[in-house]
Amino acid sequence: MDAPNCIIVVVGSNPLPNLLVVATEMAHGTRFRTIHLIHSDETSHVAQRLARLFKSLRVNPNFISVSSSTMAQQCRDCISTSMGNCRLDYTGGTKVMSANTYWQWRQHGGTDELASYVDDRSGVLRYDNGEVRDLVIGVGLKDLVEIHGLSLIRTRQAIKGGPTATDAKQIASKVVRRWSLANEIREASSERNLPMDFSAFGLDLSISGIDINLEADLLNVWKIFLRGGWLEEWIAALIQETKVIEKRRIHTGVEVGIVGGSFELDVVAIHRHRAHVLSATTKSDFQASKLKLFEAMQRSKQLGGSLARAAIVVPLRKKRNNFGDLNDQVSALEQTSSEMWGLPNPPRVFGLEDMKKWVGMRGNKPDISNLRDWLST
Repeated sequence: MDAPNCIIVVVGSNPLPNLLVVATEMAHGTRFRTIHLIHSDETSHVAQRLARLFKSLRVNPNFISVSSSTMAQQCRDCISTSMGNCRLDYTGGTKVMSANTYWQWRQHGGTDELASYVDDRSGVLRYDNGEVRDLVIGVGLKDLVEIHGLSLIRTRQAIKGGPTATDAKQIASKVVRRWSLANEIREASSERNLPMDFSAFGLDLSISGIDINLEADLLNVWKIFLRGGWLEEWIAALIQETKVIEKRRIHTGVEVGIVGGSFELDVVAIHRHRAHVLSATTKSDFQASKLKLFEAMQRSKQLGGSLARAAIVVPLRKKRNNFGDLNDQVSALEQTSSEMWGLPNPPRVFGLEDMKKWVGMRGNKPDISNLRDWLST
């Protein structure tokens, strides 16, 4: 059978699966002339964003609207007789939309080899005839942001004379052994304590010290770094060391624009089609960490929809409560997130013991296997 030149997709609140299907097909040599975007009134704005992207791929969009995603007959009426020869992906939309679209398409001659859905967990496109194709798209940060109706304002960029990954690793190596050092470094970098000599903390950083005579931009970059930015840069360096994600897909200090404002993300790493959003803090307050975890989950969904993953890196550890019982704060926080949100992939919590493994202590080699495993899923 000749490859079809049209494809039908059901548009839901998350546009990424629709993009993945078309991009994967095109990577395997299929060239579509037309994409039929079946959407409800609630997802018309999502369909419009997809259409702009598909036009850039030289695929003509055809909008097919239903007033409500719960109206079965309207969904069936979307499929004309001639559309039985088109490819159909039924990943998106509500169950009513996808089921009725699929049923009517079958009535018009749709066959197993032309129907598919995105298997997110396995990272593949599954066809009804049993064929499987890897999702091959490598979505960039800008595309990922814009397809979800957001705008990329900035990411942190390295500047000449600024902190390096080696600087971040050096601070991390010291701080994980005595976490109060993070606060001491933060306090020392305040305006009233400049100039600052790093050797006082046993550090030999790429700049010998900072003072108010530094060029303004460089001074500001170093102050952000010393006040906690080092943790974000260290995490980014570790992600690169896992070799799961290439350097150009790892970003820190990401500012994303939304209607009426913006929000910031500490670390964003994009692996194939999935955004991994990590929030980092040097503060060890449990309640504040809970809010940080919730924020990371919400922001990751805004950035990558249901396919995104969220985590926080926070210096929580096992701690005795008022009754003398040992409380594992990391496990407690992960259990809280699992119970509160009931997600198939709840946010991950990396605590102080994880960071100690990443550094390597008591004669042990650095071990980042748990970070690698999380990024690979």
